[in-house]
Amino acid sequence: VKDRSLSFEGVYVLAQQPTMSNVAFNVYPLKDKEFDDFRNGTLELRCVSMKLEQQGTDRPEIYSGPGYIRQNNLEGFHFVLFAQEIVSESSSIEKLMRSMSIPSGQIIPESELFALTAKDDKGRVWETKDILISVNSHNGTVTVCTGVIEEITTRLSPRGKNSREGMLMCIFDEFKLPYNTKTITRIRAGKKRSFSGTLNALSFTALGNSFFMQNQEKTLLVQASSTPDTQLPPYFETRILETLQFLLAQPLDWSFLVKHKKEEVTCSLRSRKRKNPKSRIHSPVEINFAEEKAFCKLFRKYLQHIIKFEGPNLHPLSAQMRAICYASASFINTEALILSVAVESIVKDMEETDSKLSDEDKKWIVKAREYFNTWNGHHEISNRITGLFGMINNNSVSGRLDMLAKAKAITAQQKSSWSRLRNAAAHGDSLSSVPLQELLLLCNEVLVLFYHIVFYQIRYSGEYLNYAKLGWPKEEYIHPRIKLTRKHEDLTESPD
Repeated sequence: VKDRSLSFEGVYVLAQQPTMSNVAFNVYPLKDKEFDDFRNGTLELRCVSMKLEQQGTDRPEIYSGPGYIRQNNLEGFHFVLFAQEIVSESSSIEKLMRSMSIPSGQIIPESELFALTAKDDKGRVWETKDILISVNSHNGTVTVCTGVIEEITTRLSPRGKNSREGMLMCIFDEFKLPYNTKTITRIRAGKKRSFSGTLNALSFTALGNSFFMQNQEKTLLVQASSTPDTQLPPYFETRILETLQFLLAQPLDWSFLVKHKKEEVTCSLRSRKRKNPKSRIHSPVEINFAEEKAFCKLFRKYLQHIIKFEGPNLHPLSAQMRAICYASASFINTEALILSVAVESIVKDMEETDSKLSDEDKKWIVKAREYFNTWNGHHEISNRITGLFGMINNNSVSGRLDMLAKAKAITAQQKSSWSRLRNAAAHGDSLSSVPLQELLLLCNEVLVLFYHIVFYQIRYSGEYLNYAKLGWPKEEYIHPRIKLTRKHEDLTESPD
C-alpha cells in the first residue's frame, strides 16, 4: 500500500494523484470517483431539483423540475430539465417569433438567456448563467428543457476556522516543470515500514503567497495559499494562469478550480470542448529538472507586474502571448504575422518617457494647427498636413524600438529583424520568397525581441534562452535601469 504525501507550509498534499480528500482544503466539493469521472469526461450530476429563470426581464419565464447535468465525452456539459412547473406569459409561437426577430449579426440579448440553479442528489447546489435553452413539448404533456453549459459552480461552507485563503487549479495536461521538492512514499507491509523520496514537485513563494505545482496523472496541479489573515487578490487564478502561460509558452485553461475563502468554498468545473494545441515556441527560460531559480524569479516578476490589472480579462502582455502561442501551433506565416503585430502592440502600450515632446514643441504644433486651419490652400492637402500632427505627437513603433535599442533594452539587430519580418508578413506574397531556415530564424529573433520587451517592462534581469542563435544558448538579460551585482554567480538586484 503506497501512501504518498508531503507537508508544504501547513498544506497537506497527496503526491500520487489529486484526489479531493487530500488537497489543501477542509471541504471537498467532489468525491474521488467524481473527480476521476470529470477528468475522463463522464461526470454525471443527478439533480433532484432544477430551476431555469429568464434573465433581463421583470417577468421572467421559469421552468422547474428534476433532471441531470452530464458530460458528453470531453466536449462539455449538457443538461436536461423535465419541467413540472412552468411560469410563462408567452405561448410557444410567441417565443419562436421573438427569437426569430433577432437580426443576423446582432448579439443575442440578455432576455434570451437563462440562469440555472440545480440541486444534486448529494445536496450540492450548482449555479450558472447566460445559457441558451431549447424547450420541447412531447405529446403536449411533458416539457423538456435542454442546453449546453460552459461552467458550473457550487458553494459550500468551510468546516472550522482557517486563517489562510487558498486555491487549487487543475489543468488537464502535462507540462515540463523544474523541481525542488520531494514527495515521500511510505510503504507498509505488515509491521514493516519503509520510505522513499522523489524529487517531483515545485514549491516557492511569490508576493507573499505560497505555491505548489506538480504533474500528476497527466494533470498539472497548481495550489496557492495566502499568508495568515490575508486575502488572495481578485482574479488571482487568472493572473496565475497568465504567468504560467508566459513561463511555459503554451496556451493554458483550467478545467477544475477550488477557491477557499474564509467565509466559503467555491468549486467550478469548466467544459472541455477541445485540447489546446502545442505551440512551436519555447519558454523564455530553460526548464531543467532541478534548476528552478530562473523559473521562479521570472514567475515572481511577471506576476508582480500583472497582478494589479483589473477585471477578468487578460493583461495586454498575456493576450499577445496567448495569440503567439496559438499562431505558432499553426502555419509559420501566421506565426510571423502575429509575432510582428504582438511586438507592435506591447510597444504601443508602453508608457512614453523619452519619446514625449517638450512643452515648447507642443506649443509650436498648436500654432501650426491654427495656421493650417485657416490656410487657403487645397483642402485635401490641408487635411493631410494636419493629419501628420497626430503622428508627431505619438511616436511611431519604429521610433520607440529605436529608443529601446538606444537604452540597451533590446538590440538594433532585433529591431531590424522585426522591421523585415513585419514588412514581409504584411504582404503575404513576400514571405514566400524568404528561405524557410531564414524565416525560422527571423521568427525566433522577433520572439526573443518580444521576450526582451516583456523583461524590460516587468523589470526582469537574469537568464534566458536566446532562440535567435543556433543551439539556443543560455544568456543573461541585463535590465538597463536596474543595477546588478554578482553574488555567488547569481545576478542580484540593487536599488536603482
